[in-house]
Amino acid sequence: MGFDWIIYFYPALQVFLRGGDPYTVPDYVNPPWLLVFLAPLGWLPPQWGAVGMDVITLIGLGLLCRKMGKPRMMIPLAVSFPMAVLLWVASVDGLSLWGIALGGPLGLILLLTKPQVAALVGGVWAWTAWREGGWRKVAMLIAPAVVVALISVWLYPNWLPTMLKATGWAHRTTGFPWYFPIGVAVFVAALRHKREEWAALANLMVSPFATPQSWVAAFSMLGLAYPLEGVVAVAASWLIPVFLLTLLRS
Repeated sequence: MGFDWIIYFYPALQVFLRGGDPYTVPDYVNPPWLLVFLAPLGWLPPQWGAVGMDVITLIGLGLLCRKMGKPRMMIPLAVSFPMAVLLWVASVDGLSLWGIALGGPLGLILLLTKPQVAALVGGVWAWTAWREGGWRKVAMLIAPAVVVALISVWLYPNWLPTMLKATGWAHRTTGFPWYFPIGVAVFVAALRHKREEWAALANLMVSPFATPQSWVAAFSMLGLAYPLEGVVAVAASWLIPVFLLTLLRS
């Protein structure tokens, strides 16, 4: 339990808090500003930090459910297979739930901590901002994220090359590049109809790299948009480990 936190994020966070380069930690590939959000957890022992990350994830799910006006859906969504994997490894994909729930410039920055999860939701925000207030409103939305990214590149020049190497990792669950054209079509439909949950689904289709816990944003948003189907999908999601166990035994 807590594998991702203990192996990747906690060591990188310790180096960061000491003023060092977190990208000297093997396989830490996330943006530098993620460590700013995680800094309070760096003062805890590794196992407690993992528990703290899981608490943050569940609070983010609760905020999203409340924003969508369906707080009771938190119960089934919290026991979906993608959420179970996320809580087991104590990764940071749950910050995307916070980003979607909060929205605006801060929400976009949080989405970009794990762009393979739901960054295209920010595209729907930008499109809506342009339709409502032109380029000025778009600039107000994206300018803070651009500034944060530029500062990050200045402080850690090896950040982007390190992050891009993750696209070649073998343990991915996106179907890239086969689903890329479908993902583009889904994203265009999401823009036309201003559907954030469709954009999150498209995100998984076009992303070169994602793991099972990366599904958590799209799974949760689709479940909130379509509650009955969402409950069915939660139950069906547990067929995945059953199928994998069957393959291992065969």
